Parts: sequence; structure tokens; C-alpha cells
Amino acid sequence: MVALQENATRIGSEVVIERGEVSIGKHVRKAGGDFKAGDVTLSEGLCLSARDIALLSAMNHANVEVVRKPRIGVLATGDELVRPGGILGPAQIVAASLDGLLAQIEAWGSEAIDLGIAPDNRAAILAAAVRDDLDALVTLGGASVGDHDLVKQALSEGGLDVGFWKIAMRPGKPLISGTFRGRPFLGLPGNPVSAMICALLFLKPAIFKALGRCGPVWTFGQRPLAVALPPNDEREDYLRARLVEGLVVPHPVQDSGQLLPLALADVLALRPPRDPAKAAGSLIDVIFLDRD
Repeated sequence: MVALQENATRIGSEVVIERGEVSIGKHVRKAGGDFKAGDVTLSEGLCLSARDIALLSAMNHANVEVVRKPRIGVLATGDELVRPGGILGPAQIVAASLDGLLAQIEAWGSEAIDLGIAPDNRAAILAAAVRDDLDALVTLGGASVGDHDLVKQALSEGGLDVGFWKIAMRPGKPLISGTFRGRPFLGLPGNPVSAMICALLFLKPAIFKALGRCGPVWTFGQRPLAVALPPNDEREDYLRARLVEGLVVPHPVQDSGQLLPLALADVLALRPPRDPAKAAGSLIDVIFLDRD
């Protein structure tokens, strides 16, 4: 029999139980109470947490087989871009989406390789993109049809095979998908909100697939609108919105260059192409945003 030490007093060679129940089997941890031989406690496709690692240690597993993190190179392009903390010249902006995308890739379980900022020069873009130590390449900017949108042209000289270019969504229309030198390639728009939302929708599921992860890539739901919305046009729309007392409150400004509404958003509210006008209180599909 076992008694709690705090319920007993030692007197010489004797122990006096002063309070508490004492019975056979009480306060005894039996073998196999936590898990037994043959129990499956962790399944394939799991991203190991600190709790999982503690459990593996308790099960006396010194090593487990895992999938190597994909190495994803990220190359920003544009003469106008300056690193955070740098000195902005005329007509220059901070390369905010570069650091944001690197953080997203790391949060989703991959190794992000910072390839820096290439100028608006086809030779420079191609030289920066050619790496043999990457599993995939992602570019930022230069994916549209302007005079300085050179990514597609530059990488085509090095073996780019385009799967599709341009998508009917907002934000993020000028997106390129394909392979470059036999590896997956994703050309993201330059606007920071477009880049980060397109990464969430196109890059995150690809990373999860490469890692063999099980479970949903995104968490969907439906919530009522706090305000009325006009009819949507021909592009699928992803509205940055807050949840206030359970109601979806889209930010009044949905500019793809404004990061604050995205940083404050709890959800992306989804509107399919040609979605009719919605009244306040009607349900709308949402993707819940993690703080990753």
C-alpha cells in the first residue's frame, strides 16, 4: 500500500498515517497505463510538436524517420525594392513581401533560402535564379505584362516551362506556375498582399504535399456578414476581414498594396466569380487565418 508523504508523519522507525485513504493499488501507476506495446500513438503525416517529441522519448524512441524540409529559394525582383532598414531613393519602396514570404515558408515547415533582390535585368534575374541546391523556386514581382515585368522572359531563357499564367482572382491575377530546370516554380505578384495570399493558396498546399502532411491545409467555415456587399465581378475575391462578435467585417479598403488590413484580418472572406449582392446577416464562406 502507498500513502502520500504529506499525509503521514515519521516517528522513529514507524510511519503514522494521519489523514487520507490508504488502500491496495491507490497511488500506484501501473505499467501500460499511458500506452502499451503495439499501441499506435503517432501517425504518418504528422508535423511533430514539442508534446509529440516528449511522447516519443517516453516511448524510448531515440530516433524517428522524418521527411527532409524542402529548400525553397525566394527571389524578389525590381529596381524599386530596398531591404527593410535601407535608405529609400526616389521611386523606391521597402521589399516587405520578401521577408513576409520567407516567414510563411518557414512556418509551413520548409527551409526558406533568401536569394535577395534582382534588378530589372533579364540576365541578372536568370543568374540569381539558377541554383542547384533548391527543391523549388519562388519569385516575387515581375510577373505581369509591364515593361519591367521580366521574370517570365528571363527564366524562359533558362528552361522555364509554364503550366499556367494569370488567374481570375483578386488579389493575385498575374501569377505564374510551372517548372524551372526540372523543379517546381511559382511566380508571385509583386504587391505584398497579393504575394502573401497567393502563397497561402498555392504554395502552402504544395509544401504540405511535399512533406506528406495529413489533415487540412486551411480551415474553412461560414459566418454572417456584418455589412451588405455589392455584386462581385468575374474574378474570385478574397476579402481581408475581421470577426467582430461572430460577424464578418470586411476592411473598407481592399488594396493589394496595403498590408495593415491583412495583418489585422482574422479571416479571408471568399466571393466566387459573379457572386450576387449579399445582404447584411447572410452567410459567407471564410478561411480562418493562423498567426503564421
